[in-house]
Amino acid sequence: MMEPVDPSRHAEPLFRLAEYLAGEPMGPEEVRRFGAELCAALDACARLGVVHGGVRMENIYVDQQGAFRLGGPALPGETADIRGGSFAPASEQYGGRPADEKADVYALGKLMYALLGGGAPSPGKPPVNGDEALKSVVLKAVAPDPAARFATASEMRLALLERRVVDIDLPGTMPDAAAGPGAPPPSPAAQATVFAPPAAYAPPPHPGPAPEAYAGYAPAQAQAAYAYGGPGYAPNAPAAKTRGKLGAGAVIGIVCGAAALVALAVFLTVFALRVKAYNDALALERAGKYAEAIAAFERLSPYRDSGARIDTLGLKLAETYLFKGDAVSAHTALNGVAFNALTQDQQTEFLYDRARVDFARGNYDDAFSGADALYAAPRGEELFAQPLSDFCAEWIAAYVDGEDAAALLMQYASSPRGLSLIERGVYQKAGALLDGGDPVGAKALFDALGAYEDAETKSTECVYRQARAALDSGDFDQAMSLFKSIGSYEDAAYQADLSLYRRACRLVSEHSFANAFEDFATLRFASFQPDDSFVPGHAQDLYAAARELYAGGTYGSAQAGFMVLIEYGGSYERSEDYRTLCEFHYMGVAEGDKDALVPLIGFEDAAGMLLANFDIAWAFLEGKWSCSSGYLEFKSGSGLTYSLSAPDFGDLWDILDGTLYFYDSDDPTETQDAYRLTIISENEIQCYAFKNGKTYTLTRK
Repeated sequence: MMEPVDPSRHAEPLFRLAEYLAGEPMGPEEVRRFGAELCAALDACARLGVVHGGVRMENIYVDQQGAFRLGGPALPGETADIRGGSFAPASEQYGGRPADEKADVYALGKLMYALLGGGAPSPGKPPVNGDEALKSVVLKAVAPDPAARFATASEMRLALLERRVVDIDLPGTMPDAAAGPGAPPPSPAAQATVFAPPAAYAPPPHPGPAPEAYAGYAPAQAQAAYAYGGPGYAPNAPAAKTRGKLGAGAVIGIVCGAAALVALAVFLTVFALRVKAYNDALALERAGKYAEAIAAFERLSPYRDSGARIDTLGLKLAETYLFKGDAVSAHTALNGVAFNALTQDQQTEFLYDRARVDFARGNYDDAFSGADALYAAPRGEELFAQPLSDFCAEWIAAYVDGEDAAALLMQYASSPRGLSLIERGVYQKAGALLDGGDPVGAKALFDALGAYEDAETKSTECVYRQARAALDSGDFDQAMSLFKSIGSYEDAAYQADLSLYRRACRLVSEHSFANAFEDFATLRFASFQPDDSFVPGHAQDLYAAARELYAGGTYGSAQAGFMVLIEYGGSYERSEDYRTLCEFHYMGVAEGDKDALVPLIGFEDAAGMLLANFDIAWAFLEGKWSCSSGYLEFKSGSGLTYSLSAPDFGDLWDILDGTLYFYDSDDPTETQDAYRLTIISENEIQCYAFKNGKTYTLTRK
């Protein structure tokens, strides 16, 4: 809670408001904050029964954090300069009427009016700058009629914080305002209603006994009243010039007078010591040394308002401990506060602090019961529901570990009040864990929150970050699994493919080519395109490994390897031709594949694949193949004719894996090789005759 400050005793440097402004205007939002913070200080004075009376430009300071601080109140006996200056009092003070809290409200409103570019306030004329809500608050504060102003500084502060437009009642003149010396002339409208001269200025009554000093200031009234010749001074009559013995009565009178003087001296000494002790206690309070101030006021109690100050300081001390995270000391401080001796507003604040203490100490049942009591108190929920929620959330985020936070959610799942206070804190805790690099712990809390706000999306984000961490650390299997588990979240699908690609690259580096090619084959169907040069840089090794797999008959892995070179390596050497052969080996060949294989005759086993079965062999061999020793002629529709030496084993024939053989229709299993065919080029073959063991070179024309 803001309070007036004594700049000379403040721990850090303070700047006067004029120095802070340095000729620059304030923005409307800063003026709003300015008003709210000074209202808080005036409210603190009002709670102590003090009218500040010193709200003026030169008595306002700004601390190192940019907070506006109000200087000390006017000295007892000080009067406002009604002729102008930076502090022009409220209109009701021109007639010498005593000031009250509404006069402080007027003075603050006048300053805000000027800061908003309005100059001197004029009834009904809003300041130049600011939104409607801010203008209405300022106009209400500077209303000429005290009854039209805010009743308290606290009420004005609330209107500023709530940003609401307030009702304004601005009569043309001040009702029953007695004009005093120095009062401004009435407006023409007011003059029309004045029919009698104002009453003469009445001097203030005799001050009576000298009042006590307040807060270390000697009352000017007391000094004036008892100065020589002042209204409280009565000169003694001149003593009679007589001589003689004193009678018994005179002696008794002298003794009694001396005793009275001693008693008076003792009384004045004790009184002076109490005043000093009281002022010292006030100084401790202003310095923020609340524990020492409480002890000082306890020694003074029941002197003046010491008891009330002890309770107020107990609240402040508890808040100080809570700010430092010391809930135990805050609990002790609150135990020293007499609840029933507090004002209604202070009682509400006490319930707020008690709920915070119970929550911070882990007494959650008591904290939630205290929250119910707080919200039932006058304006408790309006003023403290959000601050209590903020405190609980910040406490959980700072001091409750992840497992305990999740346990709290489960424990109070059936308590709407408890759950509402806990959920926000657990959400902030989970966010802090996520930002701090603990996605696993954060996910556990987001999962426990269920559908609270965007907890489900945050849980998915935790998995994504965990997967990214696994990818960055080289745990590609874990990364792929996690990325696949979150489906289409952001670029998870791409990241899963990237994890597989990096695993394949690592397998290549380890010369585990077959496994690498399988990973690359999977990426082929994902249409993944890496943005690095790994494959081109390892093309030679990949090509050699794929050829080795091809030679070993591992056509599926070999095909995957050649596809890597085609898609990522720029079709390195004869990768395309190898891919075609791998596909025929893997899928088999048919008559229609002849045209794709003929250009590859002479490359690897492409020629042999043209004679792999009857259909493709017939398609390739159709025509007459001749040499000096005879011929073979494959005719469409009429079969095979030949003049080369051949076994006479039957009339039926077939071609399989490059061998032409004959068999009898009665026993097709009893076959006998006739010729072994080898393709030399598209129009040249070699024919080995099994009957005579000779090899013939045949050409086709």
